[in-house]
Amino acid sequence: MSPARARAAARVRLVRRIRPGTPRASAPGARLTCVVLAASEEEWVGVDVTSGALVRSPAGRADAFASVTPMDVIRFALAPGDGPADPARPEAVVPAEAPARAGRLRPRRARRLLARLAAPERDGAPLLGAWGPSVAFVDLDGSHPSVVLVGVDRRGLTLQCDRDQQSEAVLVWGGMPQRLPLRDPIALERVGGRRGRLEGGPLEGALGFRPAYAVVALGAVERGHARKELLALL
Repeated sequence: MSPARARAAARVRLVRRIRPGTPRASAPGARLTCVVLAASEEEWVGVDVTSGALVRSPAGRADAFASVTPMDVIRFALAPGDGPADPARPEAVVPAEAPARAGRLRPRRARRLLARLAAPERDGAPLLGAWGPSVAFVDLDGSHPSVVLVGVDRRGLTLQCDRDQQSEAVLVWGGMPQRLPLRDPIALERVGGRRGRLEGGPLEGALGFRPAYAVVALGAVERGHARKELLALL
């Protein structure tokens, strides 16, 4: 990253207190500055640094996000909505242009932001409003979030393959295990397709870092249900 971009990222003012439900700017033409939490060829998820609200959007051209990774800072203007709101994605935004990368948060500032953003964990609390692996589309009305950041414990996170040999994560949150398809491009590149279970030290060694947070979101609606997915380990 160039020195100019590093200075720009250092000047980004992060929200100090995050209150669930705080609205973000939404008028067409309004400019958002977001810290990326998850990014793939299909979609990116970030947090608006002014309000603390989570946003998600199709990535658009894949090459525009080829070099964007979690903790990058991006800026863009909002375009007018092009249709009715999607109740499965109430956080959706439509950029008027390809988001511009403006730098990257330093580790200390990133840790502070993630700690403020993480959902409080309570025994028995449902993840994304449901205890099961998915949510029926008919039960979605746009009033509940479709993406959340949760803390993970090294004893409560396992990566493995399901019966179809697809990579999945088993995440314990609120005292309840959740089996989630793994969509994190970095984790898939490093551990995807491995047989057996990876957890604790071996998992951290394979990833190259110790995960402290996970981005969990509802995926595309299929057969009337939106399945929970793990988009990123941070």
